[in-house]
Amino acid sequence: MRSLTTSVLSLGLALPLSLTTSPAMAQCVQTGSNVSCTGTDNNGFGDGSALTDGLTITVSGTGEVTDAAASASGPVFDLRDDVSLSFASGTLVRSNKPGNHLISAGNTLDFSNSSSNTRTSGVAAKGVVAGDVATIRNTGSFGTTGASSTLFDLGVGASVTNFVGGTLETTGAAARGIVSGSGLTLSNAGRFRTTGVVSTLVKTGDNYDITNSGTMSTLNDNANVVEALTGSGIIRNETGGTIKSDGNDASALYLREGGVKNAVGAEILATGADSDGIQGIDAVEVHNEGTIKGTGGDADGIDVGDFSEVENLGTIVGTAAGIRAEDDVLITNSGSGIIRAQGDGLLVDRDAKIYNAGTIHSMGGYGTMPNDGVDMKGGLLTNETGAQIWSTTAAGVRADNEAGTVEIRNRGVIEGVTGIAARPVSGGVTIHNYGTIQGTGGLFLDLGNGNDVFTQYAGANLIGAASFGRGDDTMTLDGIHTGALAGNAVLDGGDGFDTFTFSFYAIADLVGLSFDNNIWDFSFDNGNQSLTARLTDWEDFWIGGQSYSNLELESFLPGDPGTPAVPLPAGLVLMLSGLGGLGVMRRLRR
Repeated sequence: MRSLTTSVLSLGLALPLSLTTSPAMAQCVQTGSNVSCTGTDNNGFGDGSALTDGLTITVSGTGEVTDAAASASGPVFDLRDDVSLSFASGTLVRSNKPGNHLISAGNTLDFSNSSSNTRTSGVAAKGVVAGDVATIRNTGSFGTTGASSTLFDLGVGASVTNFVGGTLETTGAAARGIVSGSGLTLSNAGRFRTTGVVSTLVKTGDNYDITNSGTMSTLNDNANVVEALTGSGIIRNETGGTIKSDGNDASALYLREGGVKNAVGAEILATGADSDGIQGIDAVEVHNEGTIKGTGGDADGIDVGDFSEVENLGTIVGTAAGIRAEDDVLITNSGSGIIRAQGDGLLVDRDAKIYNAGTIHSMGGYGTMPNDGVDMKGGLLTNETGAQIWSTTAAGVRADNEAGTVEIRNRGVIEGVTGIAARPVSGGVTIHNYGTIQGTGGLFLDLGNGNDVFTQYAGANLIGAASFGRGDDTMTLDGIHTGALAGNAVLDGGDGFDTFTFSFYAIADLVGLSFDNNIWDFSFDNGNQSLTARLTDWEDFWIGGQSYSNLELESFLPGDPGTPAVPLPAGLVLMLSGLGGLGVMRRLRR
């Protein structure tokens, strides 16, 4: 405080009088290129057009810098290029003047904040507006409040680091945490969030590099956590990190393309309706070892476009689909991987390549469409040994081929009310089964149009009946098969010219044959192994490398008039003679 002593002549007497002015504002003091703000300044600092470049500005102690006294709007700190600005402590506020900024700077701003009370408020308020190559570090608390407010509005090549214990926050409709050009580097180990509707925490150009080990979140509708729609980059969510959206129509990550790596113990979550954990347009690559979820109505864990790749070693959960993907995608689910949804566990379009060594599960109960373990339009599905694809309420695998081919190679378990169901528009389905295919509702296989090929390898299991549908279908028993094929359920070749092959047994091993109600009952025994099978609507039978038509098989039946088309199998002759011949088997002509 400044004191002025004034001599006053009153009644001819000189009396001392002490007058104290109102407190003078302790302006930010500039000495050369250094500026120190340690007191209170209600007028802000700087006029960008009048300042020189290369200043170093420090706010410390009880420093309080505002623009409360200024009648016109303008930044509290109005700076030029190559500025180092440090808020070491104190209070940094911008008054509630629409369109004002706390800091406005040109290129190459180096800004650090450790103050616990740095904030700006007002409609369209901005915390930091800077040109290219801005560097921002925060260990304190920095926030904006107001509709359309933005915490950091940055140019190309910006770097933002929020350290452990740091808080960055925006509040207000259409608020933004970071808006940047290309080349953004963001590292968050603290708390970074926005709470307004139609908000975005990070909106960036291409070539971004984002690492999170803290919490990045939005809390309202139409509010994505990260939105990168102009190019590619990489997002790493490290152990302990959470990226979460809590509103409707709000994805945790919304990307055009680029990569996402979600580590063990990390979470990417979306909880609102129509909100995906990760939503990608094209060519998005996801490597997940943690948890990715979309748990609201009509939400997917991951929803990506053409040419995308997902490698899962963790857990991916959705409501509508665990993973939804378009054409030419690669999905790899490792032994530790779990993909789960109420709807389809995995829903992909044409020419997908799917490799599963873990678990893909549809729990059912979503919408009116079938809830399948895997629903694919075309491509290759490999289900490895020990892996499981299953649906509680529909098909384990549904292959509705629209174009190209569908091939399924199963060494694990495929299970559903129907094990595998297909309704191809064109082409057919090729299935190689080394494992188990089970239909809990009666059919392990239900195929539609198309020329389908099914190969059952030695040691594989079929539980349920089969309907091959229309087309010229082929089923082959490759290698040694024993016991009752498919538990003696009927395998129906359907319409068309269909071929069934017994590759291990010879015609001489046929010890039992009957035809009743349009069903062939076969019984083979070669002295070491035996097999029974029930077949209907097959036109060609290959036994021991030789083809037999229905008519030729009928000639093996007892009581058939005329000369048999082929010699009776020795085993069948012995069995008939031992059991009295005619009357043991019954033949019905079609």
